[in-house]
Formats: sequence, C-alpha cells, structure tokens
Amino acid sequence: RRVAIGKPLRFGVVHRYSSHNYMLRYWLAGVGIQPDRDVEITVTSPPFAADALACGDVDGICVGEPWNSIAVDRGVGRIMLATAQIWRRGVEKVLAVRLDGPQADTDATERLVRALHRAAAHFVEPGNTEANAAILSRSEYLDAPRETILRATTDRIRLTQGADAIHYPDFMFQHREAANFPWRSQAMWLYSQMARWGHAEASEAGFAGAAQVFRPDIYRSALAGTDAILPGASAKVEGANSVPRGASSQTGRLILGEDQFFDRVQFDPDRAMDYLEHQCTKPMI
Repeated sequence: RRVAIGKPLRFGVVHRYSSHNYMLRYWLAGVGIQPDRDVEITVTSPPFAADALACGDVDGICVGEPWNSIAVDRGVGRIMLATAQIWRRGVEKVLAVRLDGPQADTDATERLVRALHRAAAHFVEPGNTEANAAILSRSEYLDAPRETILRATTDRIRLTQGADAIHYPDFMFQHREAANFPWRSQAMWLYSQMARWGHAEASEAGFAGAAQVFRPDIYRSALAGTDAILPGASAKVEGANSVPRGASSQTGRLILGEDQFFDRVQFDPDRAMDYLEHQCTKPMI
C-alpha cells in the first residue's frame, strides 16, 4: 500500500557502498522485496539514526551498534534482525590504506595490522569488557551510554524498550577463528552485490580486481612469528559451514565456525560469475 500511494518504506544505511546497504538488500531480496522498487534506501549518519527514526525521516535503519540499541532505549525503534542472522560471520569493518601505502611504508602498515590483532585479542577478554565500554562511551569516541555499549560488545541485545537483553551468538566477532583475516572471497562477495544492484559492472576482471583489494599477503607478513593463527588459503567458499570445521593453517589449529547466509546459498569464488547470474535471475515476488 505504501508503494501504491507513492510513499514506500524508507531505510537508512551508513553509506551507499557500505556492507550495511548490501546486507539489507540481500535480506530484502531474499524475502521477495525488490530494494530498488518496493522500498527506498537512503544514507543516514549512524549517530543520528535514532533521531531520523524519531522524526519520521526513515522507517527503519541498518547501521552498526550502538546506534540501533540507542533507538531501542529511546523508544523510537525496535530491533527486528541482526546482520549475524543474515550472514553469520560476514564481513563488515576494514582497516584500509591507500593502494601505495604498504609499498611507501611497509613497517608502519605491518605495525598497524599487529596493533589491530592485539587490540582484538584484548577486546574479547571477559575481564576487559567493562573498561572497554567505559572508554568507548567517552565523548571523544562514541559519546554514547556505557551500558548500551556494554550490551552490544557482550552479544546481548535488547530488542524493545525495557525488555531483557537476549544473547545473540556472534553478534560481535572480533578475534577468534582468524576473524580479522582478509579473505579474498569476502571481497568478491561484496563485489557481487555491488554488481547485482548496478553499483559496479559485472565482469571476471571486476571480481579479480575486488579480490586484490584484500591483502592476505600483508596480513601474513605482519603477523609472522606471532601467536596469530594464519589460514593456509586466501579464499574459501562463503556460507559453506553449517557446523564448525577444521581448515588448513600455516600456524596453529584453525577451526572455522558456522558462516551460513540466512537463505543457505553459498558463494564459491571460483564460480563467482555463475553465482551472480543466479542472483540476478532470481524471480521477485
């Protein structure tokens, strides 16, 4: 009815090319909603997402925490779905540098990667959660309630105002199972969604270019000789694990957990164009 009267539901995402946009589109299309026909998707700054909901600028948001939970705590929204339910252990945040950055200063780049690895290990230690939430709540960082941040960083989400927080497995996934390893297959999946929705031209060369954006070679070089578990492969079939499975590794014992998409479709990077063709020809309700 909203579409018929020229007022489709409007959803806010953090950037036109953000993972939030493509996760939202993937889910909408999977349940029979054409994102570019049945709804409107616009960019909404995360810190103002709750305000946008409150004043009716958007009907829904797909942004990172703690902004969803802040909307819930203010009573202007409710959480319907977590991205971990769309793609378990899916790709989101990145440490990005200029293309010529690693060549210009290899040492600085590798020190950044090692710092990220140590920070992630620190972050998941249960004894550090309270202190980390207090730091993130500061005005110079998130400037958000400590308790709200603490819920998100401990996988506990309040779906509606005043409700008890419930446990969402893998809501935050920062360190274990080589969580920060730059799998080229994940970059290729993101490209597949860009091509699917007309944000990039679909081609084998495009997939190859997307794969080169993620740099497992730099990751391995930076963490060589540390306690990091380094995968033996640089790509994998995304969405293939319904249960934890062992994977090849250069160092340590690597177990990769469940990583399925909500629709159980798998992305094989060796058959990327076939995957994209299938996605683009799915019948829409």
